[in-house]
Amino acid sequence: MRASRKVLLADDDPEIREVVSLVLEPHGFETVAAADGSEALELVKLHPDVAIILADLMMPRLGGAELIAILKKDVLFRAIPIIVLSGDNLARQRATALGASDCLCKPVDLANLVGTLNKFTQR
Repeated sequence: MRASRKVLLADDDPEIREVVSLVLEPHGFETVAAADGSEALELVKLHPDVAIILADLMMPRLGGAELIAILKKDVLFRAIPIIVLSGDNLARQRATALGASDCLCKPVDLANLVGTLNKFTQR
């Protein structure tokens, strides 16, 4: 059985959600998109085959830091790799402190994004 290539993308910018989805599709990824951390929590429960999560740090209602903290405490979700996507200058340090698997700074180099996702989804 082939490993899941489903990506949960949590970002409040609709253009980023659209572009990332369009870029990932030809590389065999299926994207499920959320506009904030609250929606991402709902979607991860509805999609148990999510292989990786891309999360912006700054989102309304529930931000990426809070989302990561909740997921890391839950035995069902703590093993899912989480990649932080952020324009914050301290994003890499924050991602490490939160226990994220990696961090990509915005604007994201799309080839680097695909390479990073491939690294975490090929087991």
